[in-house]
Amino acid sequence: MVIIVVVVGGMAYWGYTLSKRDKEKCGHLGDGYTYVEGSGCVLKSVISAEREYVNQLKEAGTYDEVVEESRKKTRDVMFRVNRIRQLMSALTLYKNQKSEYPKTLEQLVQSGVLSDSSALYDPGNAEVTIKDSLFSYAVKLSSSGKAIEYHLGASMEICLTDTLCGTQGPSDANFNSKNAGWLNGFDGNNSNPCKSGDVGKFCYDVKAE
Repeated sequence: MVIIVVVVGGMAYWGYTLSKRDKEKCGHLGDGYTYVEGSGCVLKSVISAEREYVNQLKEAGTYDEVVEESRKKTRDVMFRVNRIRQLMSALTLYKNQKSEYPKTLEQLVQSGVLSDSSALYDPGNAEVTIKDSLFSYAVKLSSSGKAIEYHLGASMEICLTDTLCGTQGPSDANFNSKNAGWLNGFDGNNSNPCKSGDVGKFCYDVKAE
C-alpha cells in the first residue's frame, strides 16, 4: 500500500513538472531532474519508481492486469481524449483568427492560441523514457495553399474508440487522410495506431472542415 501511495503521488508530481518543459536548463530544478524528449524536465525518482514498482509486481507474480488496464484507460481518457477536445477548440480559435487552420500543431503555440506546448505531447506513455508521441495531424490544402480541413488523431492504448471507456468524446472519424493526399496524412482506422511507433493500438481520430 505504501508503494502504491508513493507511486501515485510521484505520478501526480510528474504531471505537474510536465508544464515546466525546459530543454536547456533542467539543472536549475536540481540534480533530481532529467530531460525527457517530448515531456520536459521529469523527476528521475518518478521514472525509476514507476518502473521498479511494475517490475516488483511482475517478479512477485502479483502483477494485476486489472489495475494495469485501469491505468491504461485513465491515460487514454485524460491524456488523449481530453486533449483532443482541447486541441479541437484551439484549432477552431486559430481558424477564426487566421481564416484557415494551422499546417502544424506547433503553430498553435507560435500564434499564442495555446500557451503551453506540453498540450501537444502525449504524457500518457507507459514507458516515459521513450519519446512521447505527438498527436497525428494532417490538413487538406486548397488550390491557394490554405489549410481548409484538418484530421487529428491519437493512438489509444486500450479503449476501443467506439466506447471511449465510457467517456463521451467527439465522433471517431476512421478517416484515411494519407490516401486522400492530405499534408502529413495518416490512417485513422481503428485497427492500427495512428502512425508507426506510437504507443497504443487503436487510432482515435476526428475530422473537421
